Amino acid sequence: MITRISIGKSPSAIMLKVKRLLLAPCCLLWLGPALHAQSSVRGPLRPEHTPSFKFQSFSPERWDTSSFAPAGAQQWWQEARLGMFVHFGVASLKGVELGWGRGTHLSPDGGTGPIPDEVYDNLYKDFKLENFDAKEWVNIARSAGAKYIVIVTKHHDGFHMWDTAFSDYKITNSPFDRDYIKELADACHAAGMPIGFYFAQREFYHPQYNPRGNLAGRDHKKYLEYQFNAVRELLTKYGKIDILWLDAAWWGGMFKEEDWDAERLYRLIRECQPQILINNRASIPGDFDTPEQHVGNFQHDRPWESCVTLTSQWSYHPTAGVKSVQQLISLLVQTSTGDGNLLLNVGPMPTGEIQPKEVAALKGVGEWLKKYGVSVYHTRGGPLRNSTWGGTTYRGDTVYVHILRWPGPSLPLAPIDEKIVSARALTGGAVKFEQSAGVITLSMDEKDRDPLDTIIELKLDRPVTKIYEAKAAPSIFDGPGYGEVISGAATFTASSSWPEYDDPSLHPTLFTGKNQDYAFHTMSEKSPWAIIDLGGVKNIKGLRIANRRGDTRARDLEVLVSADKSEWTPVWKAASHAEIWSVPVTQFVAGAYVPGKNARYVKLQLPEGASRPLLLKQVEVFGEQN
Repeated sequence: MITRISIGKSPSAIMLKVKRLLLAPCCLLWLGPALHAQSSVRGPLRPEHTPSFKFQSFSPERWDTSSFAPAGAQQWWQEARLGMFVHFGVASLKGVELGWGRGTHLSPDGGTGPIPDEVYDNLYKDFKLENFDAKEWVNIARSAGAKYIVIVTKHHDGFHMWDTAFSDYKITNSPFDRDYIKELADACHAAGMPIGFYFAQREFYHPQYNPRGNLAGRDHKKYLEYQFNAVRELLTKYGKIDILWLDAAWWGGMFKEEDWDAERLYRLIRECQPQILINNRASIPGDFDTPEQHVGNFQHDRPWESCVTLTSQWSYHPTAGVKSVQQLISLLVQTSTGDGNLLLNVGPMPTGEIQPKEVAALKGVGEWLKKYGVSVYHTRGGPLRNSTWGGTTYRGDTVYVHILRWPGPSLPLAPIDEKIVSARALTGGAVKFEQSAGVITLSMDEKDRDPLDTIIELKLDRPVTKIYEAKAAPSIFDGPGYGEVISGAATFTASSSWPEYDDPSLHPTLFTGKNQDYAFHTMSEKSPWAIIDLGGVKNIKGLRIANRRGDTRARDLEVLVSADKSEWTPVWKAASHAEIWSVPVTQFVAGAYVPGKNARYVKLQLPEGASRPLLLKQVEVFGEQN
């Protein structure tokens, strides 16, 4: 039996009764656009898996019975390092996000979009794509140095960008009246460009969609029948497809594998395309992780790809600014040195053209790759874990050191077993190196350092054979994505001082940790606090907070930030005691929580309640100067 969707038959008028809790930070997780970040972990979560709702844990037994690509299938993709994502659909006519711009969002998603359903669902009648040229899009991707393209075939709005047999709500019933997906697939195949299809399982249009079973008159089994038919059609109609990019992330249990019959779906996909790569956004492990709008942690044992927008949203917006070439290159360096890929997103205009400002930014990346692509393509991240200064990539007996920020006159690196035979700066200038059993030191005159990325090539006496783990436990702050420590010159004030325990001479050690137990100690109060002054407004991305060993009185510590000390924004609250908390400071941007909030002051406080003192051993604030 074939399930078809007819134009004009919008989903049930049953609306979600979403509580108006928009001011509560905990609720923002569920009310915004949600191409949420997601990583899959074999075994229990570790301290670096923060925040925990972005990491889905599987038992080894469950993991080992799941569906994965055959051995070697991922090699080309990991060597590619850079891809181009394309979010395009009827929403571009209104400059809103695909899917999320539609008024009704079906359970378990909440919130409402800005365009009423009856308007959004009829936008296709004006979808003309007058200047669409698939070959030109492929050429733009190539000029950016991208080695693969991922195209949205259907987003949460349910509009099909191909000539499907399973719905009338499709692009061939628009004034464009051509198979957009076929033209792109043909253009990619002709150019030798690998192509991936984005397909959203979660959907707000299909009349049978009902993963939670709480919408009257709907049969989700019929939606699953449609889903299997549509995916099979996509993967058998357009030749070789290299990637299938699904989008219904686990997100702390929001979606479950049974919502999509995920294992059976993945096995069907691999029957249609045996070498295909499938991401992890169906609540099973898949072939690669998908951190969103930020750089993932260093991860050498499982492939990953950060998807990031060129502008402030995924779809076209006429006035959205574009990330600078410097920002894009920094992102590419961070992902490559972390052993991941970067999937850069463009949102074409309603005419079917990619905005000139986006094309210019992409070409800027491509020009840089023409010079220094040898240090990115066909490399692996390592052998040293990336850090706040940058990171390394390697190929055989060659290591490329990417220095985004020099920490001082020289750069000290952890020791490696291999002997360094020679060193040269690909970006120009003379480089000196010293290698001992305890440290590697690289130095260059300041005038020879590249302000964008100083790249030093180290030739070794033999090929790299292992990753050198850091002495300390992995942290979200290990890589350059969270910036550097910006609290070195900070000061603080506290709500009170307990003279018997508080030693003012130890106060500066709050930012160094060079104390035996704690840096300050307030009186026992109902809501004690300490306010850190960074000396100016900075882009705060995270905090590392260390407790006095064994002291649990700060178990519900709260963190707030402010630019002027008059208005405070809550950013985090401890769920339980920990000896060290790693706290991301984020804001919601284009469907994900992204590190970074502009503020001068950081307030650490205990919520009002039983009297108790506040005492902490160390606080490090990470971020960037504005």
